[in-house]
This record gives sequence, C-alpha cells and structure tokens, in this order.
Amino acid sequence: MEILKGTIPTVNFTLPSQDSSVTAANVSINGAQSTALALTTANGVVSANLPYMDNEGTAVVTWTFTVPSGGTYSVTDTYDIVTPILSLKEVKDITGFNDDQENRNAEAAVRHIINSHCGQTFGMYVGKRSVQGAGNGYLRLPQRLISFTTVNGEQQNAVLSEDGWSMRALAIGVPTIRADWDGWHYRYVDGVVEGWAPRDWNLFDTLNYFEIDGVWGWPNVPEPVREAAKLLVNDYSCHDSIYRDRFVTSISSADWKMQFDSGAFANTGNVRADQLLVNYALPYGWLVI
Repeated sequence: MEILKGTIPTVNFTLPSQDSSVTAANVSINGAQSTALALTTANGVVSANLPYMDNEGTAVVTWTFTVPSGGTYSVTDTYDIVTPILSLKEVKDITGFNDDQENRNAEAAVRHIINSHCGQTFGMYVGKRSVQGAGNGYLRLPQRLISFTTVNGEQQNAVLSEDGWSMRALAIGVPTIRADWDGWHYRYVDGVVEGWAPRDWNLFDTLNYFEIDGVWGWPNVPEPVREAAKLLVNDYSCHDSIYRDRFVTSISSADWKMQFDSGAFANTGNVRADQLLVNYALPYGWLVI
C-alpha cells in the first residue's frame, strides 16, 4: 500500500465484526519510535490521520482491537511513502474525474509506468542505505545520490560520479617521501607507525557492505518527467487506453476503423513521453534494487 509524500494521509481499518472495537493505533515512520493516533469510527471502519509525510520511506501502522468472546489482537499495515510525479489536483485538471479515488488511481498508474520505464524513482529520501561492494574499485549505488555525509559512520575521502549513480574513493594523500608513492610508505611519528596507501588504493575494493548516510534521489521531479506524466495521464483518461491495455490492435464498424501502431504497446505507450524520458531511463543492465 502507498501513501503520498507531502500529504497528511488518512488510513483505515475495517472492523472484523459489528461488536468489535479498536482500542489503540500507533504509527512508526522509518523505524522511529511509534506515535499514538487519534481514532474515529463510522459504519464499521476506523480511521486515523497520520502525521505530515515529509520524507520517503515506510510507515508502519499497528491496530490493536478486541473481539468479544475472542480476546485482543493486533494487525500491522505497512505503507510505502512515495513522491507523486504530479499532484492530485494536476491529475484532476487533466482527467476531469470528480472521483478522488479515480484520480489517485491515474496518478499511481502513470507513476509506476514511468518508474518502470526509467528504472528509477523520482522522489527524495534523506537517510541511510546499505550497499554491497562488488570489489571493482567503485561502488555502484541503488539510487541516485545527491550528497552524503558519512560512509559506515565515518567521513570518507570519496566523490560521486556518473551523475550520482556511483561513488569512488580518492587516494589518501601524497606522503612526505614521494619516492615510495607507488607502493606502501611508512614513517614513525612519536613512536607510532603511520602509513599511506598506494596510488590505486580504493575503499571499495572489497565485497563488504557500506552504509551510506545522505540525500538520495531528486530534490524535485525533473520537468521533462512531469511533462511525460501529463501526457500519460491524458492517455489514461481516454477511452482508447482501455483497448491498448488489452492489446487490441484494430477496432472497426461499418463506416470507421481505428488501428494502433505497434509502438503503442512499447515502452510507455506514448512516443512523445518516451522522448521526454530518454535522458532519465537507466542504461540496459543497470538494475535498481
């Protein structure tokens, strides 16, 4: 289940019977300490407003309820906090749907199509991610990294490359005796051995896991991605999208015929959207996990 970043979402729990009741509900966001929620009940459905969602991640809601003659139980619902490419108002302006759920469905469908086509998401997450090194001298990242503060809890002499999709370590520094720079160089300082690594030293020449604390993703959804989303939302609201979803290639009657090009079933299904997204689709073989 999903809830949108930048909103104060409402979550619901359906009571298992008319005489059962929820005694408490709590939410934990991105592993933080849980917070009690205020509850309202109507027609067998218990609702609660979550706090303002200012970061991507995960919200875990725990409902504690009682069933007469059955005891007390707990149910946990997990929600992914995601960034919408378009606001629900922008979606409604395009679709003209009065049903809010229809507009939410359109936003989610288009967002998943674009994310799948591009191989990445376009929100922003602040926090830690664990990445396994491949032992090849650099660290390929699972998400675009805007900036970072620490690696494994410490500041590291590393730089971002490939528009934030990889991280490379820099050499520690030039030792005082440059003749040994291509190998290991040591010196004694107050009885303590200090050493420098060779020129090709790299923090990521291992298969270890590296915990990176930083800002991930995109500070704002790129405008070409937003424009592509608008095109796809418009397609979503058109009747011909129903036929394409079912791989119907030709429809005709006595006096008219509609036929789809094979490109209508490739990539996003909209050639203009594909062109707008060309700079944001990851190269083939780059898997985001």
